[in-house]
Amino acid sequence: MQPTVSEVSSEPNHYEILGIHVQSNPAAIRQAWKLAAWDHHPDLKPEEQRQVETEHMRRVNEAYQVLSNPTRRRRYDLEHGLIPAKCGNCGKPGSLRLDERGQTVPVCPACFRPGVRVIAL
Repeated sequence: MQPTVSEVSSEPNHYEILGIHVQSNPAAIRQAWKLAAWDHHPDLKPEEQRQVETEHMRRVNEAYQVLSNPTRRRRYDLEHGLIPAKCGNCGKPGSLRLDERGQTVPVCPACFRPGVRVIAL
């Protein structure tokens, strides 16, 4: 079993930063980003809080950029163990690999073919 983001790092994951569930839909992600941006925008804070809020706003924007793109979101979820990687062919637990086109593909050892390289997790 892969460790979750919280076990690997003290840094909150993108879902925690936006305050949403892993299975949230794109509309909920966008709404959470808008609310977080409004709450943490440095221009709306006193001078002494701006540096902290600028860093928090950077993390909010980074989280939104990843989670709003379906391909990047799936890759993030698989790399951080937020959803289980199952083989695309047989459905058994597998590991994350990149195919020839650079697409992320979960593949089990039994279905592994030459030409598919393992990515470092």
